[in-house]
Amino acid sequence: QKSDEAVYKWVSRREKEVMSGARGVPQGCSVLLGDLFRAEGVPVHYSVVDNDDTLAHYAAMNGGCVMSKDRDFFRYHGADSTALQVFDDFRYNHKDLQPHGGLTLCAHKNPVVRYGVPPREIAG
Repeated sequence: QKSDEAVYKWVSRREKEVMSGARGVPQGCSVLLGDLFRAEGVPVHYSVVDNDDTLAHYAAMNGGCVMSKDRDFFRYHGADSTALQVFDDFRYNHKDLQPHGGLTLCAHKNPVVRYGVPPREIAG
């Protein structure tokens, strides 16, 4: 069951797309990406609740973090009051610049939950 907040956001975004006549992401993109990953043998799961809740819970339970420009992720706290680690960008480190190459995650530039967004606890 999607939260009222998630439904409101979804409807608001679709209304803006209809009014502007433009959609930034193709319809069905998540299913297409899921099918591409599945074809390569990667397990794919879809959320039946608020996707932010699902991602926050999965990251917290697996010692991970979240990469998103969405400030709503700062609402989440674990039962032990630790905040979810949120990044909003990354840099690719070329092998000629660093010995092993790889990615560097960049701290969120505005690590404060938006006004009016209620806190949520990540259930363990």
